[in-house]
Amino acid sequence: MNTTDSSSPDPLDQLFAEARSRPLDTASIEYALETRVLARIRERRAGRSSWMGLSWKLIPFFAAIVVLAGVWEQQMTQANSDAERLAFDPNSSALNLWESAN
Repeated sequence: MNTTDSSSPDPLDQLFAEARSRPLDTASIEYALETRVLARIRERRAGRSSWMGLSWKLIPFFAAIVVLAGVWEQQMTQANSDAERLAFDPNSSALNLWESAN
């Protein structure tokens, strides 16, 4: 049976009592915690492929290409509109000059 006799202390109980009486030393855990966390983050980021970082750096270049393509398309549409207007206008002076030259 389990009887608690204070006259014969159990060695395991003595070890537990001694462990409870000592304060926890967390200095080694706290030392350079930020440095270790940042090193782990850098290590994880280094594992990513480099094309992802490169694509983010090239976004302004691609945006400039899109803007230039839009401006070029607008100018070409306007030029085509002018050409169509001249080609289908029967009273156009350019068309009259062409016919008179031939």
